Amino acid sequence: MGFKSVCLKEINELEFSVSPNNRFLDFGCGWGRITRVFLNTFKPGNIFAVDVLDEAVETCNKCRVPAQISRTPSIPPIDFSDEFFDVIVSYSVFSHLSEEYFVAWMNEFRRLLRRGGVAFLTTRPREAIEWFKELREAGEVPEYARGAANSFVDWEAAFAAYDSGNFCFDPEGSGGEGLTGFYGESCVPQSFVERTFGNVFEVTKMVNFSEHYLFDQNLIVLKK
Repeated sequence: MGFKSVCLKEINELEFSVSPNNRFLDFGCGWGRITRVFLNTFKPGNIFAVDVLDEAVETCNKCRVPAQISRTPSIPPIDFSDEFFDVIVSYSVFSHLSEEYFVAWMNEFRRLLRRGGVAFLTTRPREAIEWFKELREAGEVPEYARGAANSFVDWEAAFAAYDSGNFCFDPEGSGGEGLTGFYGESCVPQSFVERTFGNVFEVTKMVNFSEHYLFDQNLIVLKK
């Protein structure tokens, strides 16, 4: 999978030595699509997967995803001890969180990572503001894309905010019951990440989707 290959490339550049004995967390696992692609990298007993939705946890269990699966609260803390994980990944989760929740979970990742540990999470690129505009203008929008199409209607203001280094969040198209208020569409500039977490992590980097074209989101790389 493209997400994994980009993560492993960044791991090599960070000179992080991956071991099957490393503890691995898939944060926001959904039905286990990301968890599964790392099964040949880490021992099953060292793979953990969490999600805020009961339905996701039930689906993973029914599909027998070979990981230790549990439900996570929508806001930290999560029920793991300090410095428990070596590697944390979170695909297409932080691309939907409000600024409050984004910052809270980034700080929680620092608590959860052992010293020298790494985390990889994705967020919407600047181009997503234009993509959502094009969805609206296309006319009939598929049901799954209606939330995105209704986001950043004032696209000029969104571009201006992004280019000024501000966190851009629109709660339109929230993920449903239990997610209202903190879940929507988020576009996060690199300058915000560096300004907010540059003193929290040893390495704070963003890989733009145009540098890989393997998935339509930017990759935030963190090393504790």
